[in-house]
Parts: sequence; C-alpha cells; structure tokens
Amino acid sequence: MLGNQWHRKEHPLLSLLGMGGGAGSPASTAGGIPETGPAGITATGGTKSTSVSPPDGVTYTVHTFTSSGTFSVTAATGTRRVEYLVVGGGGSGPNGNGGGAGGGGAGGYRANVGTVSPAAEPSGGGASAEDVFLCPSGNYTVTIGGGGAYTNSNIGNAGSNSVFSTITSIGGGKGNCSDPAPNDNGGTGGSGGGGGEFDGPQGVAGEGTTGQGHDGGTGLSSGTNAGGGGGGAGAVGGNGDSTNGSTPARQGGIGVQSWITGTHTRRGGGGGASGNNRAGGNGGLGGGGNGGGGSGGPGNSPSGLSSGSTNYGGGGGARYNNPNHESAGGSGIVVIRYQTST
Repeated sequence: MLGNQWHRKEHPLLSLLGMGGGAGSPASTAGGIPETGPAGITATGGTKSTSVSPPDGVTYTVHTFTSSGTFSVTAATGTRRVEYLVVGGGGSGPNGNGGGAGGGGAGGYRANVGTVSPAAEPSGGGASAEDVFLCPSGNYTVTIGGGGAYTNSNIGNAGSNSVFSTITSIGGGKGNCSDPAPNDNGGTGGSGGGGGEFDGPQGVAGEGTTGQGHDGGTGLSSGTNAGGGGGGAGAVGGNGDSTNGSTPARQGGIGVQSWITGTHTRRGGGGGASGNNRAGGNGGLGGGGNGGGGSGGPGNSPSGLSSGSTNYGGGGGARYNNPNHESAGGSGIVVIRYQTST
C-alpha cells in the first residue's frame, strides 16, 4: 500500500480567519465561529440540490460536480463546515494479446462525512472519515478526473486525479496484460490495477494509496494465464484464480457506500479481469467494469464486458483481444454539502 502523499494536514484556510491550522483542522470557537448548527454558507457551483439525509434527518444543501468547475462561497456566517466526497477517475484494463489481463483500479476515494453528520462514513482503503473542513468566503477549484482511456495494447491507462481545494484523490492504477516482466505488474494509483500474466512470471498487484483505496489482485503464474481484478475503494481485487480476502477470483474490489447526496450510493469499484479458459470476473460493486474472457475461455464475465461507470470512478474491465468492444475507466466525481438547518 502506498503512503497517501496527499493526506497531509496542511490546510491554510483557517489561518485566513486568524485561527491557525486551516480547513481540515478541528473547528474552534475563536473569532465567534460556532462548532455546531447550520453552516451559514451561500454558494454556487455544480448541480445544487437540497436533501434530508436519512441516517441523521439533517437538511443539507448539496453541490454535485460531474465536470470541473468552481465552488464559490459568497457568504459564510455559521460553522462554515462542509462535508466532501472526492473520487478520482478509474484506470482502464488492457485489451491486447494474452488472456491474463488485469482490471483497472478504481479512482482514489476521500471523504469527511461525519464531521457535520453524526452518521460517520469511511474514506477509501478502510480509513476513517477525514478531518473537519471549513470554507470561508472565496473560490475553491474543483477538478473532475477522467477515466483511463481505452487501449488495444497490453497495458491499460491510469485514471486522472480529482481535486477539491486541497483535497486530491489519485486516479486509479492501470491494469496489465502479458507485457514482459517486470512491466506485467498492475499500476499504482488511488486503488491499484490488477497484475497480468501470459507465458511468463505472474504480474504483481498494483498498490493502492493509503486512505484512498486498496491493492489490485495478483495475476496467476504461467500455465493458466489469469489476471487479477482491479482494487476498489472498499476491498482488494481478486487474484487470478483464487479469492483475495472476500473478493472472488478475477473480480474487481467493491466500492464504498455514502449518503452524501441523500441517496445511498456505492462508488469506486475495481475492474474485472480476464483469464484463459475462464470467464472474466465481474466488476466490483460501485461502478467497476466487467472483465472479458481469455483465449479458449468460456467468454466474458456473467454480466458482460464493460467500462467503468461514469462519475463513479470505476476501473475498466480487461479482455483478451476484443477489438469490437472498448472498455475504459469511469470518470470521477466531487460532492460538497453543508448543513442548512437542524
């Protein structure tokens, strides 16, 4: 597992308020800022909606970004606290020669739900909710990471990072297929891509980033030619021909569920892998694309070869040489919400 180089508690925004520390640090009553109650925020950006979160019954204003933009706060008179979900773009799986193609890893998943809501939710990789984040008046950049592009080569493509202000979720790692060792390993990323294998050493799983996602699965050694599933925000990818934790062989790791939009939605599933003489693995729940079959195998996964889901950060499914179907990683998403009333 890679260290989360982005998960540093450097948040300059509170210093603007004369409080030190910044967004991401615990809120203080210094300067008359309350710690509980409505945020007192007036803002624009993304698709704006209102929801009552079922776990806590609190009313929130929600800004959902499916494309890049700006979260613009024109007034902030209450707690100034916001909760966020930032998911990077998923990596793609390869579509080249060789049956042991590893699935793309899911985009990194970072969230701080639980700093306003009493119903805390996890971040990716098994991490707890991140720190309090304050938004005084100003403009905050939002970047939506694209999914890794489809490729007909032996190596997939990594997804791109998604960003909200100082919060960066890393794009998912690329899946791999039959590239000569050591390049048959899955790519590193928010969640790691699956390792591939074809007439050579087994491909090692790509590593996920601490606090954002899990590792991919490991490809099986020469003889059976099966790739590993891409890692998901909520679980590792399945190994080439065996389970990996709770994840079945060649399946993508599952994503993480959240109520941040008011609807219980899972995002950040890893892509399924392919294997010779085996059906491809299904993508991980939460937008992971399904894997295809390897040469001589029974065909695609039970759910059919597919890309990662758009705005879910899902990893793309992998496949042995199927030029008639393109499978890419899914783009990411940023959601920001703040309490409107009790």
